[in-house]
Amino acid sequence: MNVHTLLQAVHQHYHFHTYHSVATSYGLEIQTNCGPKQVMLWKEKSVLMWSFLWSEELVQMGSRYANRMIRTRDGAPYVQVNEHWITVTDLLEGTKWRPQEDSGPFGQWVGQLYRCFFRVTDTVNQQHWHKALDQQLEHPTELYNEEDLKKKIITMSPSDAFTSLVKPHWPQIEKRWRSALTLLQQSQVPSLYSVKSLTCDQFIKDGYERIHWQPGAWRMTKGFEGVAHLLCELIQADTEGIDRAKTFYLSFEQSYSPKMGEQTQILGHVIYPQSFLDIAKKYVYADIDVDQACQRWLERCDHQENIDLFQQWLAKRIDSLRGDAMSV
Repeated sequence: MNVHTLLQAVHQHYHFHTYHSVATSYGLEIQTNCGPKQVMLWKEKSVLMWSFLWSEELVQMGSRYANRMIRTRDGAPYVQVNEHWITVTDLLEGTKWRPQEDSGPFGQWVGQLYRCFFRVTDTVNQQHWHKALDQQLEHPTELYNEEDLKKKIITMSPSDAFTSLVKPHWPQIEKRWRSALTLLQQSQVPSLYSVKSLTCDQFIKDGYERIHWQPGAWRMTKGFEGVAHLLCELIQADTEGIDRAKTFYLSFEQSYSPKMGEQTQILGHVIYPQSFLDIAKKYVYADIDVDQACQRWLERCDHQENIDLFQQWLAKRIDSLRGDAMSV
């Protein structure tokens, strides 16, 4: 859908006037007489309704930080334009959340977000929207054919710099891959609808130190892969990253109270060597050159020790909680 059509729909259905617009990957950012707005273009109504429900649920839970969909002149939260739908929300102003900031309140807020996801999942099932929504999901993790990728790397020229760099590390990559798959299979995929990836820069801190989620476009999945992504980002930020990740997780626990299987799934996603496999896959399929691949691989190796230390801490915590549960 082109910019002109989007702007026409906004002008027709909303009460404000637009005087500047910029196209984005998810729609538009517009300047209006009522402040900056974000126009989202939706191809699937099921995903739109899921988004509407969790933002309204956040309000029902008493949060003042929900960025609700702005109602049209007719009071609707969205507008249908041909075979698509559009929504408008405030474009939040502030600074992007940095991994070096206080992770305690951040963990509490993300836990609250997942409580909304949990409650909305019940609504989705009761309203029988789950079949339509399930068709839009991505698998909770991209389970590469590790053996196939391994063969492609091994059959490359021995003089290839990336191949020489990767081969000594591959047994550990394979070990992590198998350990993660075992944990993910044991945990069983929860029915909770969520987002595949959460990153710190999706969160905005306003002038009152309040945290808001402004993700733009996202990919949907089931489970807790997004939490694991945030944990890994915090760990890799600097030398204090492990402590901040622990604080984040403990605060998340207090706010959401994940079940044992859900915690096991988070651990599986933390262990899963996604970044290493991403780099190898991009190199094998010539999406990056050898210098880029080697540099990214070495940078990832620098962070792996801290991720290993965190996953050991998390595994011990899960075992401790399991022991406490069995003794009750």
